[in-house]
This record gives sequence, C-alpha cells and structure tokens, in this order.
Amino acid sequence: MVEQKKLEEPPSQILEEFLDSFKGDETKEAQGVFEDYNRASQRGAQGVFEGYNRARQRGVFKDYDRESQRGGTKYRLYLGEVTTQVMKMLVSKNKITKMPWENWNSTSKLIKVNNYMILENLASILKALFGKYGDFIGKSGLSRKVKMLYIMTVCDAIDSMCNTKVVDITANVLVCWFHSFMLGQYAGFEIEFAFDRLKRVVCAHFGLQANNIPIDPNCVRLFVEIAEQGDPPTGAAIDSKEELAVIEQDGGTNELNEMVVSSMKLAIIKLDEEIREVEKIVKEKHALRIMWECFKDAVALLGEMAGTSLC
Repeated sequence: MVEQKKLEEPPSQILEEFLDSFKGDETKEAQGVFEDYNRASQRGAQGVFEGYNRARQRGVFKDYDRESQRGGTKYRLYLGEVTTQVMKMLVSKNKITKMPWENWNSTSKLIKVNNYMILENLASILKALFGKYGDFIGKSGLSRKVKMLYIMTVCDAIDSMCNTKVVDITANVLVCWFHSFMLGQYAGFEIEFAFDRLKRVVCAHFGLQANNIPIDPNCVRLFVEIAEQGDPPTGAAIDSKEELAVIEQDGGTNELNEMVVSSMKLAIIKLDEEIREVEKIVKEKHALRIMWECFKDAVALLGEMAGTSLC
C-alpha cells in the first residue's frame, strides 16, 4: 500500500527542471510579457502604463472589452500622485535588464499550491494571498506554466516586502517591487492589493526622507487647514481677455474706446499677476498637503514591515 502511494506521488522538481520543461510557444509567451514591459519601461513610467494598455488589447486578459481599455489610466490614478511621480523618476533611472527568474536559485524546489507550481519558500505567501484575495490570477489569458512564472515573480516581491522594514527601504528596493508588480499586471493578474500597499510604503518612505525637517504644532495645524481646503479657481481672466479682444477687433478709434481698452489692459495685467500669485500659493499648499499625507503614512508604518497586511 505504501509502495503504491509512493508511485502515485509526482517526482520532486527544481526550478531548472521546470524552466527546461517549457516548450517553444511557452518560452516565447513568457519572454513576450517581459519584453513588452521592458520596452515600455525604457520610456519611463508613462510608457509602462501605455504598454500595459496595449497588453490588454492583445488579450492578456480573458474578458478584455472596451471598458478595460482604460486600464492604463485606472492604474496610473490608482497608484496615487506621490507614487506615480516617484516611480517616473526611479523607473527612468533603473531599467529592468533580466527576467526575474534568472536571479533565482536554479536548484530551488517547487511544490504545488492550488494546482500551480511555485518555489517552496513562496508557497505560504501564495496560500495566504489566495485565502485573502481569492483567485486574482483567473482572468489572465496566459498559458498555465507562464502564469506560474509570473505568480512567482509577484510572490517573490511580496516576500521581500514582508521581510523588509519600512525604515530600511531604499530606492532600488522600491523600483524592484514596482517592476515585479507591473510584470504581474502585464501578465493579466488582478493585484490592486499589492499596489495599494506599495502606494502607502512609497509615501512613508518619502515622508521618512524628510525626518530632519522640524515640525512644530503651528505647522501641523497649517497642514490640517490645508488638507481641508479646495484649490481656488484660476481661470478668472479668460472672459476679460476675450472681451478685450472683441473691443480691439472692433477697431474703435474714439477716445472713450481707447480709455476702456487701456483700463482693461491694466486690469488684466494686474489680474494676471494676482492669478500667478494664487497659483504659486496653490502649488505650495498642494506640496504641503502631499508632504502631510506622506508624514502620516511614515508615522503610521514606522516599525512595520513593508508587506504587513498584504498576507
């Protein structure tokens, strides 16, 4: 009985054997996802999202439709302003040069989780993700083995996050996580949960970089006031300029028209100056508001692991 059971058990498999088992089409498919993302990342973060849009159009997602064409915009907005700006800078300076599995130990053992083969050290991560978020892989149109490679890519990044303190994060680490999650996106996985955590971690990292800036109670109150305010309108001069153009076009030559035109020119110059000043204040307040949000995340996540709450 024992011998029969042993015969039914599949032989152990290591990463090298798993990769060697790929057929030509599977290898081409796996490389295609990576190459699509790599080409897009050469153009920076904006290119990454545009490339993701094109990947959806080629049917990486099984249920691709017109609504999903807005995926690039959706995920750009979902990342948040701070994360998007930081990633624009980091991605342009840190290109992805190797497929993630090229950096893994080729002798690492693979085991089965929910009918997917995954590196043994990442099995607990995948089980936890399935338990918490359900089948986030199901909508991918990739072949089964190619899905496994990119599942491992995402889980490897999450494992790294779970073993890295927020205070120890570096720019290189952030961009590696971003690349891994974007590869998961390009593979057709629904991993908004990973980007949600990354967004907070990036903000916390940004806030911690400013920990040498003195913050007094008055400044904190100012942050709160700013956060509650909306941006004032800045298009007040448009109507006046249009009216001025109409008056000048009429070609009025009498003294009254000249006085009106002269008066309006002075008024518009003054108004433009005021608007520029308002815009300057708005930008400063906007920057403070962003910094305040980053400070809040830095305080909230201080002492935590970057991957806390993901699994």
